[in-house]
Amino acid sequence: MKVLITTLTGAIIGYITNWLAIKMLFRPYEEKKFLGFKIPFTPGLIPKEKSRIAKSVGQAIGNHLLTKETMVKSLCSEKINKKLEKWVFNKVESLKDSENTLGELVEEFSDGKLQEICNYLSVSLNQYILNSIRNEKSKNAMVKYIGDYIEENLNKSTEVLTESSIYNRISEKILSAALEYKNNDKIGEKLNNVLMEELKNLEGGSKKIKDIIPQSAINNLKVYLYNRKDNISDSIGEILNSEKAQIKIKEIIEEAISKNLNPMIAMFLNKESLHEKAMVILNDFMEKEENKQEVIVLLGEIVDKILEKDVSDILVNSSEEGKEETVRVIGSLICDKFVTEENIRSLEKTFKDKINGNNNIRNIVIKLNKEYSEHLNKFIHKKIEEFLSGKVFCGKLQNIVENFIKSIFHKALKDIFKGHEDTITQYSYHMTKNLYNKFIEKEAESVIEALDIAAITEERINSFDVAFAEKIILEIANKELSAITWLGGLLGGIMGLVSSLIASL
Repeated sequence: MKVLITTLTGAIIGYITNWLAIKMLFRPYEEKKFLGFKIPFTPGLIPKEKSRIAKSVGQAIGNHLLTKETMVKSLCSEKINKKLEKWVFNKVESLKDSENTLGELVEEFSDGKLQEICNYLSVSLNQYILNSIRNEKSKNAMVKYIGDYIEENLNKSTEVLTESSIYNRISEKILSAALEYKNNDKIGEKLNNVLMEELKNLEGGSKKIKDIIPQSAINNLKVYLYNRKDNISDSIGEILNSEKAQIKIKEIIEEAISKNLNPMIAMFLNKESLHEKAMVILNDFMEKEENKQEVIVLLGEIVDKILEKDVSDILVNSSEEGKEETVRVIGSLICDKFVTEENIRSLEKTFKDKINGNNNIRNIVIKLNKEYSEHLNKFIHKKIEEFLSGKVFCGKLQNIVENFIKSIFHKALKDIFKGHEDTITQYSYHMTKNLYNKFIEKEAESVIEALDIAAITEERINSFDVAFAEKIILEIANKELSAITWLGGLLGGIMGLVSSLIASL
């Protein structure tokens, strides 16, 4: 019986001791005094060492449990990726049938800064495009593309050029403009001014008539006179046999007789008979071939003498009215005889035939400039630089970019997603994943370090009420603390039993 009582007493003491020790970890919550003296072991261990415990726990969690490496590894885990994929999928599902526009969605998420975002995107995209096409690589690519295109077309037949609608339109416009220019007297006026200016230059110069008339024209004139000798002789005969010439010849015969013969002798001469004989002689003379040639030679000599005359002598002795009339007549003759639709079309046909006389367009270009390729590339490069740097292009590009951005933001989400749900879902997931992983890779450690988990844990523990901390710890370690309490009772019982056994010895 004594052994049982001793054992039971030891067990009760051990149980109560451990229970009290656990309670004294938390109780009392505050320091207790008796008659002005502090009661030992007040407050409890945890309330007394709360700050130190909080700091130790925070350091343990921050330095050993939730380290930067551990958190980064957890944030990059497959589980997080699956949750991210599911989140993106659910987000796309919720938006693919939405009547709202993309702009409204951005307006909602950007806190009313849609216009700022549009402006930023427009400026950024516009600048990106300009930088991309203005670099030398892009410009050289454009020069090469345009140059290759031109080279390819230069190998085509010239008929592609002359039979094109553009060529025909240009030809018709030139003809129409030429005829209109001629019909409104502008060409005549300009031609008269040019001719008058030339006359003034000739008047002050020392040129002879032969210097201003091509030798080929003079030769053609002499050949013409020779070929027309019969007609010329016939014309001279007609002139001599005209009534006016007959009268003049009779007057010459009468004057010759009266001045050169004695009046007595002249009385016996028949003037009519002399006139008839003289006409017979002249007609016979003009009918002989050698005489016809003599006449032509004589005309040729007359022409040569005229050609040796100074132009200035003729012009100086001519009146201003006469010169103006001459210029007007020559100008009108040129306009009427040469500037005609027929001649212009003939000139155009000659030009067209000249073009078609080449195998391809390249042959024409080579005739104009053998080193055309180098000059062409320089010209294209210069024009591209001028175009890309011009205000017109920059303004047009800016308008296009702005309208493009606006059209995207004004488009309904369902229209954007229509037919592209899977593509947009996959793209959105990969884009979100890449952005997330890049952030974790580059910035996560800095963010976690800035968070200072140890300090947060310490601050959070210090903010807990002791009673609340006690409740949490007891809830977490209730079984373990209960086991410790009962273990105290067991050990106390064993100690009591052993003591009784030793005492009985």
